[in-house]
Amino acid sequence: MNNYLIVTALYRFICGGLILLINWELASPESTKHLAIATVLSFVPAIFTPFLIKLLFKNYTGSKLTKLSFLLIFLIVTGITTYYQSTFILIVLNFLLWIIFFLLETSLEFWFSELVENQSEIFINKYSSLSMTINQVALMIGPLFVSLIIKFIELQWIFLIYGLSYLLLYFAIKRSRQVTTNLSEEDATQTNEHIKILHYCISMLMWPILGTINFMLPTFTTFKNGKIYEVALLDSALGVGMAVIGVILSKWLSSRWLSVFLILTIGITLLWYLYEDNLYIKLFLMLVFGLAFGGARIMFRKMIVTTYTSQTVKRVYSLGNAFGLPVLALCIYLSILNLNFVWLPSFILLIVLLILLKTQHHERNITNEKSIN
Repeated sequence: MNNYLIVTALYRFICGGLILLINWELASPESTKHLAIATVLSFVPAIFTPFLIKLLFKNYTGSKLTKLSFLLIFLIVTGITTYYQSTFILIVLNFLLWIIFFLLETSLEFWFSELVENQSEIFINKYSSLSMTINQVALMIGPLFVSLIIKFIELQWIFLIYGLSYLLLYFAIKRSRQVTTNLSEEDATQTNEHIKILHYCISMLMWPILGTINFMLPTFTTFKNGKIYEVALLDSALGVGMAVIGVILSKWLSSRWLSVFLILTIGITLLWYLYEDNLYIKLFLMLVFGLAFGGARIMFRKMIVTTYTSQTVKRVYSLGNAFGLPVLALCIYLSILNLNFVWLPSFILLIVLLILLKTQHHERNITNEKSIN
């Protein structure tokens, strides 16, 4: 588990800075089309990633697939180092990068579910919250770090350093016991395990929320004539919120938090509309957004790993990501119709996500009460 925590934390640290650099290169106050195209294309891999996993990587363990993904990212970032000044090539390489990101996100969840399988609920709660907290701290520091060093180091060298860092992560993953996933009778039963439609609906909102945030922050900031450090600060405030709620939920995890998150999200949506030009208030609102979204992710993760087998968990996340693409495309299309409201889809998606989670918890409570009676 320690190897998992260290590797994922370093991955998030590098990833946060890398995404910010690419998005900032593509962002422009005159035209949002390059960043909009890149953001939508970033989620196209969600459609075919589940099939890639099923066809090419079905016998891979979570750690083995993660290891391979880091090697592929190293090669792609090396290409970005050379060709980042060409908008077309940068969009293409960014597309390839996100194919691997989707493989990674599924493999990391698969790896985690392998590590906690057959463990106690206390163990799962502890490490689910701990891993997300550590990752969010790393993701928070990453953009801040890169916004500082970009003043002293040329962009080409930063990309090169990031590429080499992924190569180091490739070597840092320890060899794990090979898990055979050929379809025996037991495996076939797990593969055919019924998944609730509501769980797919919840999963399909996770990446669109992050995608709209990644599109919104640089777009809205450049539209308001802001600087790259403002994007880094807002991104970091989001990460702080997600880290803080991870610590809180590791000790006091309860479905009652969903009502709190829903009320807070509705409140910050109204406040952003009123104070969108005040950076300090926006930092606070992004912090609260991070609390609500981070809490929702943790509660959904626990729900999934305690409901399904590790193989089914992989299906929930990979297919959920695929179904999220039309949602993201529609949100970005609506965003660019009026850049004054480019921030709104992220907040609406989070409100819908929390409502669905509350619905699911209500259904589980009713089911539990019936089983007791």
